[in-house]
Amino acid sequence: TFVALVLAWILTPATAEDVLVAWGGGLSALLPFITQICLTLLFTITLVRLGPVPGWLARLAQVPKTARVAYAYVAAFAGCVSLVAWPLGPIVGGLMARRVALAFRERGTPIHYPLLAGAAFSGFVVWHMGYSGSAPLLVATEGNPMQEILGGVLPVSRTTLAPFNLVAIVATLASVALAATFLGPRDRDAEPIADTKGPDMLFSPEELPRPRAGLAGAVEGHRWVTAALGLLVVAYVAHWFHEHGARLDLNIVNWTFLAACLLLARSPVELLGALTPAGKIVVLVLLQYPIYGGIMGIMLD
Repeated sequence: TFVALVLAWILTPATAEDVLVAWGGGLSALLPFITQICLTLLFTITLVRLGPVPGWLARLAQVPKTARVAYAYVAAFAGCVSLVAWPLGPIVGGLMARRVALAFRERGTPIHYPLLAGAAFSGFVVWHMGYSGSAPLLVATEGNPMQEILGGVLPVSRTTLAPFNLVAIVATLASVALAATFLGPRDRDAEPIADTKGPDMLFSPEELPRPRAGLAGAVEGHRWVTAALGLLVVAYVAHWFHEHGARLDLNIVNWTFLAACLLLARSPVELLGALTPAGKIVVLVLLQYPIYGGIMGIMLD
């Protein structure tokens, strides 16, 4: 921020007041986008903590049986979850690497944990090519900041679903997974996971508060409320696709994640328990993106 402020003041005809006003005006320029990004973070991180999902992930960690397969598996897994929702790549991918390393440790099979972690973060490289890629969805959303520059809304059929992008996804993931297998050290040089007592925040069941007695307990302790609301969101999403075809934007992607959260939650209490830790991550983004907007305001004005 300070570099942009100083360079704009020195290298352009703008006065210090002009630069300050441009920066301040930019702070609120991305507010709609910030809300959309925060909802993506909130819903997707919540999703993997709900219902049967932690159990599914724990069982998936048992799939690879050899070290070389495990390196490729973790890279491909992280890439696939990144394509579904970009926040899941570094979080769930990293936790999958940890669980795979623990499974190998329990079996007494050598595996190089640092490479597993590296493979997980390498798979994240395709995040922007997938269903929740921020840039393609932003330019596909009506009223986005780039609409005038691009001459209109740019549908995902020309970005995310374009053949060049689909081919690039397959080629990139295959290359990352293959590279991970070749980087594996010999068994005697493998460095196992050292910490086996750290928290697995997405895999470990969380103790939920007991529902209250009476009418409040009947609402917050049972599935019918979240299921009914989830079906309502599904109905809206289905209507959207019926009316607009295979058209995506940031809003409709977020509503699909919200519907999944509501349908997987076994009660409003469980949903609240999963939303709370996800909210701690969202707080950081709420502060980060207005600063980006200020820099963008300096560059544009």
